[in-house]
Order: sequence, then structure tokens, then C-alpha cells
Amino acid sequence: MVEAKFRDAVDAQMASFWMAVFDEAQNGGAEEQGQMVVTAALRSAPYLMRQKRWSEASTMLENAIYRDESPEMVALVLPLLRHIAKATGEPDHHGILARALMLAGQIQEAEDIFRSLIDRCADQGKFRWALAAAGELFEILKQTGRFEEALELVEEIKDYTRKAGLGAWTQLGNEARRMQALILLGRYEEVLNAVEELRAKMRSLAEESEQKESIRPWNVREAILNAGGMAARRSGNHEQALELNAEAVALKEARGATNLDLASTRFNDYSSLLRLKHYDEAGRLLLYCKEVFEKEKSIEMLSMVFSALADLMDTLGRIEQAMSFEETALRYSYLFGNPEGIFISHNNRANYLGKAGSESALDQRLAAATICYQMGTEMFALSLNGLARDLDRFGPEALPESFDQLCQRLEQEEGVRFRELWQRLPRRAEDGDALLKEIIETARGMK
Repeated sequence: MVEAKFRDAVDAQMASFWMAVFDEAQNGGAEEQGQMVVTAALRSAPYLMRQKRWSEASTMLENAIYRDESPEMVALVLPLLRHIAKATGEPDHHGILARALMLAGQIQEAEDIFRSLIDRCADQGKFRWALAAAGELFEILKQTGRFEEALELVEEIKDYTRKAGLGAWTQLGNEARRMQALILLGRYEEVLNAVEELRAKMRSLAEESEQKESIRPWNVREAILNAGGMAARRSGNHEQALELNAEAVALKEARGATNLDLASTRFNDYSSLLRLKHYDEAGRLLLYCKEVFEKEKSIEMLSMVFSALADLMDTLGRIEQAMSFEETALRYSYLFGNPEGIFISHNNRANYLGKAGSESALDQRLAAATICYQMGTEMFALSLNGLARDLDRFGPEALPESFDQLCQRLEQEEGVRFRELWQRLPRRAEDGDALLKEIIETARGMK
């Protein structure tokens, strides 16, 4: 009994110590203080868990992976979050666990948790919790290429917003989600029209809402501007894209956004600068972004910046450098796991390899077309056009004999896990060999 009381006293004292260190470090902004936030969060968690202070422990662990999303950190934190979720059964603890699972690449388990939370919370009338879980599910659907399903989910999200009694800013945030799904479906003009209407509406809204909100006004503004900028870039309205992005950057600077957030937003300008032939400015921007993304260990943004550098090199006629950069981009894309990013890198690899006279461009083109077909995106036609050109150039003898051989060829490249990707894509086609045959025959008919 004495030993138990002594242990409890030590746990309480050590938990208080590390939480105090956490609070002090969190108030600073230096890199060393950021690392101390992570250290203090990790050190405090076991003491808090032994005292069954589950919510505080879960919050500490969530802060650790918010600051450090590396695979090593996520692997360290996941077992502790599992234990907390099992011990309490609370929705917020399961939500934190699911977000950590997403970082670990365990997307299906995370999706199952969020779907269960939505049903459970809606049945219990906890609509704000259902809304939060549905928002996370929306991100998973986008990441895994299920864009139509994501668009449908927005209507469910709007319903939870109304039932939760949330205000105009949260409702506008739902419109931002809707625009994100529309962009992924290629409905750019619809988005640009909506952006102008929503910008006018935002100007008329007070900063402080009379109703409860689940999102901050600045977050809504930035999300809508980002969606508009993306739609403008993809539809070729580059001057408009630069204008919208400059407004988004100014908002972020005004609120003191992180270096990673600012660099990620500034990065959006690269393609417009490139298309407007501002090559030097585009190059400086990309090198600045690369430095920030490497320092912040952002896998997603590193995949994008290396692909952008490849695009710049290709535009300048430096095909060998373009191929090298895109090879790195593809490796990061698979590491992050976003099918759209993987498609882009495979498609770009095909372009550069084709220019270099390598028949392996056909494998890359088939990979891109397969991903597009399964996701049901408007880019499928682009993939087929590229495949038709490469078939003319290299001939049918360069094609793989089967889907299995295509996977083997692709996976000779470091970091490429095409077969694994195929398993988690939407199943519009169940049989890889049948889909491959159909894609090739369609491309041949386009000659």
C-alpha cells in the first residue's frame, strides 16, 4: 500500500513537471523549443496514463505527432493511443487514434473508425462529433481517389452542421469542402463562379458569429481562396490564380502562419509563373520551398516540389535533370500515399522517359491510366492520348504481357509499390489484366 501511494505520488509529480515543461516550451517558437514540446509531451504521457488521466495523455500524444509526423514518431505513439481509446471508448480518443493511423498509412483502419464514429455519434445526437468524424472521412475519400463519394458526403456534413446549430462560417467551410471535391472532378468553372459569390458573402459576415462555430473565419477564407486559386490554375487562368494566391498569402502572414504553411501556399504560384514564362522567379520560389519542406520533413510537399522542379527543368530543355527530379517525386508520392500525386508522377515520368527515347515510358503511362480509370477522374482521357502516342513511338512489343508483369516492371524502381496501391484504389474494375487489355485497345483505336 505504501509503495503504491509512493508510486502514485511520483507519477503525479513527474506528470506535473513534464506538463510544465511542455507549457513553457509551447510558448516559444524556436526549433529547439519545438523539439522540447515533443519531448515533454512524450515524457508526460506514461505518468498520466498510469493515473488514468486519459484525456490529458491523449492530448499530449496528439501534440507530439502534430509537431513530428515522422514514421518513427507515429510508430512510437500509436500503441499508447490504442491503449487510451480501448480504455475509455470516448469518441475524441478514437478520433485522435484514427488521425495517427492515417499518418501511419493505415488508411482502411482509420476509415473504419471514422465511419463507426459518425454512426455512433449521429445516433446519440452528438452531431458536432459526427461532423468532425465526417470531415476526417472526407479527407480520406479525397486521398484515396473517391471524389464522387466525397462530394456526396458534403451533403451529409451540411446536415450535421445544421443539426448541431452551427453558424455561417462553418456553413461556408462546408462550401469550401464542396469546391475541393468539384476541383478533383474537373468542374473548374463551377468552382470559380462559386468563389466570387462566396468572397462577397464573406465580406458581409462579422468576424464574431452569434452562433457557435466549429471553424475559424480565417480558416474558411483561406480554404475558399485556395480552392479558387487551384481551379484557376487548372483551367489556365494564371493571372487570376496569382491574384487569389497573393490574397491567401497575405492572410496567412497577418495571422502569423508557420513557415511550412506559408511555403506551401507560396508554392502554389510556381505553375502560373512557369506558364507565364517567369522562369527565374519560378526557380527561386521552388528552391526556397524545397529548403523549407526538407527542414519541416513534409513528405507530401516534398513530392510536389520535386515534381515542380522536374517541370521547370523540362520546360528549360534539361530532360536528364527532369527525369531525376521526377524519380525522386515519385518515391515521395508513394511514401505519402496520395493516388492523385502518384498518378501525376507516373504521367510525368512517362513524358520525360518518352522524350529521352525510353520504351519504359509505356509502363509509366499504363500505371497512370490505370490509376485514373479506377478513380474515375477527367484525366483518364489525357492518359489515353499519351498512351496512344507512346504506342506509335515504341510499338506493341514494348507492352507488358500481363498486369502482374506491369507491377513487376514498375516496382523495380525504388519506392514504387504499385500492386499495393492497386489494392486500395476504388474498384471500378476488379481484374487488372482485363482493365489493362481494355486500356490498350482503347488507346490503339485513337491512332
